[in-house]
Formats: sequence, structure tokens, C-alpha cells
Amino acid sequence: MRIRFRLADILREYKLDQAGYKTEIASAVGCSRNTLDGLLRGKPASLRLENIERLITWLVKKDVPSEKFPGILFGRDDLWDRVCDAARLDIVLGETPVPWTSDTVSEMVATRDLEVAAKIVQELTLRSHRTSNLHYEYVRIQYSDANDVPAEHRAHAIRLFDAMRKRQLQKSSQPSVAFFVGSQRKNLLVELLMASCFGCKPFVSTPGGHRVPFYLMYRDRVPNLPSCFGGRTPPKMANPTSEPGIYYRAPDGWHFLPHVVPTDDAGVVFITFQEKTEATEVALFGFSSAATLALGLYFLENADAFWPPVATVAGRRAGAYICRLNWTNPSAETDCEVIPMSKEILEGNSARSGDAARRA
Repeated sequence: MRIRFRLADILREYKLDQAGYKTEIASAVGCSRNTLDGLLRGKPASLRLENIERLITWLVKKDVPSEKFPGILFGRDDLWDRVCDAARLDIVLGETPVPWTSDTVSEMVATRDLEVAAKIVQELTLRSHRTSNLHYEYVRIQYSDANDVPAEHRAHAIRLFDAMRKRQLQKSSQPSVAFFVGSQRKNLLVELLMASCFGCKPFVSTPGGHRVPFYLMYRDRVPNLPSCFGGRTPPKMANPTSEPGIYYRAPDGWHFLPHVVPTDDAGVVFITFQEKTEATEVALFGFSSAATLALGLYFLENADAFWPPVATVAGRRAGAYICRLNWTNPSAETDCEVIPMSKEILEGNSARSGDAARRA
């Protein structure tokens, strides 16, 4: 079990994170600002027992009930604890126009993506008994005759993504979690997330050289959306195939997980964590909508398999997990093999320092 030092949570809960609080705490505890910054990120490294006693004394003087110590200072460092402690939780879904004429409904969300979102909310409610911090964001996507996405839909997605990232980095920001459900073919913010982390231009195919270390090989019957990690041309140096599925990079080269109806599929969980503001992003998608549902249900029961992030990618901690799925019914129990991507592969493909994602 991983342990997290909960000082930042306590300061927020009791409204003690006011101007000048870091200097006051460092003086009272007898530690450097660097050590205090580590404590606020949940890492009590090199802190002696006497320093913890001084910290507790300071907190009690600030009206934190003494009977809560020392237990209140420590908590499990797992993903669901971070979700429950978040001041804001965003669930981002793609929506498409309804394929029929209606006076009451104009947009719809894929049923299986919506089921995953509902299960996330259900789990949050069971664990924290609150949903007041919950926000839904909907990203419109409609393919043109050229299998492309209209410029206004891209622009709307970029505005949403930029606003989310800006909110995370504000000085007054509190811990936040964002779930992006569905692949880039339905959820354009997933495309923007990968582009920002791996230094790609979003909505642009990159035949021959793929910076993102996983790649969706589209089916012939679906729109060929230009993407920095998807299309109908296999990654360079990969064994070419016309089969649909997911390629992923391993130490010995590209591997491939095929999409075989009705039982075999694949998916990806990609997580970032911004240590300074404790902002967490979770992209969760399957190759197919059935795989998204199966992976979502598995993730809810086994979140510890995807935490903590192991690499540093574009200034954030990041983890990528390729999932081999096998099931008889995606709504029932799924056999899932989780394949964590190595730190070396993620960091070798990440955006360079200061290299922002270029906008389409």
C-alpha cells in the first residue's frame, strides 16, 4: 500500500492555505521551503518525528481538532482517493448528431461511453457521498464527406482543452480530476491530450513517424479521421497489417493487439498527474465502443493497477497502460491483461521541455 501525506488536504479543508502560509508553517515546523513543498505534494521525505510533532502543534493551534491526529495526516495514495478528494471532477464525452429528424433531440452520446460515465459517478457517490464537484463537458464531433472534422468542432474542442489546462495551472487552483471517455474518433479532447503530451500536431496524420507510442489502426468502414495516433497506415517499422486493432511500442519494437469480433479487443488507459496543482487526467478508451465499456468496468474495480504514473512526460507524471481484453459480454466480467508502458518508452517519445502542442 502506498501512503500519502495529507497536509495539503488538511490546509484546504480548514481554509488554512491563505497568503503567507508556507512561510509560517516552515518556520513553525523547522524545515526548508523545499521540504515543505514536498510535504504539500504528499511526500514526507526526510521529515523527522520532532518536525511532525511541531506541525501537529501548529495545526491544533489553528483549530484542527487534536483528536484527529496523527491519523488525519496520512492516507492511501491511490487513484480513487484522489478522485474523491478532488475539488472538481470533469467527465468529458463526445457527442454526435442524431441520425434521425427530431424536434427534441439534436445530439447523442454513445451508449457505452455514457454507461462508463455513469459508473464513474456511481463509484464516486458510493465512496465520497457527494457529486457537487461534478461537471460534464460534451465535445461535438460530426464527420464531413471527406472523413474530416469541421473546423468549428476542432476549435470548440481546443477551447475546452485549453480552458481545462489553464484552470489546472491557476495559483488558486485546487486538486482536480478529468476523465476523458472514448477514443479520439468520438472524443476530440483525447486527440488534444496526446498531442500535448507527445509534441504532435493534433488532427494531422503522421505516416511513417509516430511520436505517440500507441496507434489505432482503423477499420475500413469507419471514417478515416486524421489523427496523431490513428489511421489506416501502420506505424513505421511495424509489421504491416490491414487488420483493425491497436499497435503499441515495446522495447523490442511495435506489437499489435487485433480487434476480433466478438470476443477479443484492446484498449488504452493514459494518466497524467501535475504534481504542483495535483491535477489528474485519465483518458480511457477501447478500440471499439464495446471495449471502452469492458475496460471502463475493469478500471473501476482495479484502479490501483493504473497508479501511480511512472514517467515524466511534458512536465507531468504520466503512465500508459495497454489492455488486452477478452470477454463473452462486455457488460459482464472481462479478462484483462494490463501491459504497462515503460518509463523509457514514454519519456523517449514525450514532448520536449517547453514544446507545446501545435494547434491545427
